[in-house]
Amino acid sequence: MDFLELVKESENIGAAVGESRAKIQNFEEKYTKFVSLCAGTSGHSRVARQIILKEAETTSDFPVLFGTVLERTIRAKYKLIVPEYSSYVKVGTQNDFRLAWDMALYGNRGLLPVVKERGDYKTGTALSDGKFVIGQQKYGRRFGLSWETIINDDLGAFSDLADDLILSSKNTRSNYVTKLYAGTSGPLAFSAATGPQNVQTGLFSASGTHPIDGTTFSNYQTSYPLTASNLAAVITALKSQKDYDGNPIQFSRFKVVVPVGLEFRLMQILSNNLLIATTLTSSASNTVQGTTSENILAKYPIDPITNPWLDIVSGATYGPFSWYVFGAPVDGDAIRFNGLRGHEAPEVCQKMSDKVSLGGAPISPLEGDFDSDSIEWRIRDIFGGATTDPRYAFGCQSTT
Repeated sequence: MDFLELVKESENIGAAVGESRAKIQNFEEKYTKFVSLCAGTSGHSRVARQIILKEAETTSDFPVLFGTVLERTIRAKYKLIVPEYSSYVKVGTQNDFRLAWDMALYGNRGLLPVVKERGDYKTGTALSDGKFVIGQQKYGRRFGLSWETIINDDLGAFSDLADDLILSSKNTRSNYVTKLYAGTSGPLAFSAATGPQNVQTGLFSASGTHPIDGTTFSNYQTSYPLTASNLAAVITALKSQKDYDGNPIQFSRFKVVVPVGLEFRLMQILSNNLLIATTLTSSASNTVQGTTSENILAKYPIDPITNPWLDIVSGATYGPFSWYVFGAPVDGDAIRFNGLRGHEAPEVCQKMSDKVSLGGAPISPLEGDFDSDSIEWRIRDIFGGATTDPRYAFGCQSTT
């Protein structure tokens, strides 16, 4: 039986591999050499590898060694969903770890009054400002392996370790942003800024005092399930708002953020083929009153976004059913997320080995440190965020 025939017959030898390998002396050593030979990393030339493999086919150990190669696999990792919060959160940077003050001016956008001939120009409303602050925090983790583990990693199980750490950072950021606007009861209740740091919490209120200009705002509904009519009402409420000077607020797009449980319902609501129900105004005359079957909501500039972290942050009662609408960050931001300038992306590094060869040359980090042959990686991520202008968001709490 040659090598290719043995590959075809691998299913037949799989059952006996477990019992047979225990009978082979120095099995792990032979197996490691065999894998290196098959992978072309043993240092032998191509011709030499072919000769050695051909000779190995005649040995009694070969089927067991080859069966072990076929048997040992790495289970595929879960693909974690990272929500695209940048589509409804304004992302920026700040220079250092000190609290960054972000200011907004208001009071100078009112309508211009008429100026009569030779008349004086009147002074407008006094220009005022509002502030909020964003602080930076450092996040990270270290991960270590032994030198022996790396040597035994013939399947490359740890080859994507850096990618895993980067994904961990992305999930940390997504969880952080979600908790800026969602809590255990759905939309996070607004709490006005207090103290010298002037830090507000939450974003939603049925009758709150605007943190920047001091006017009253309303961007919250309770017992408000996601329906076509409720979504239309929320969009209408957002577009009907006025700024401090009484001007309408412009929205170019709306970002509807839902948990996994409402994803299908939102797709139905935004479908072009949604049938709008009609009713009979009089059962006697069969007079029909209603709307066209065309879905008008599909014509609105709406982007559906699914955030699976909502199910986790808000729990089993409110998480699967509470939903949110944000304006596009280019129009104005309800949430601000900043990275540290020059360190916007997470940074993964590996600890250098403190060993040197007898000739004084440095040794690869994969050879481990001097004391214990341990090999370590570390990830560092720096970011911070804050809620800003509640006029660009609307939260709907629901349990259905």
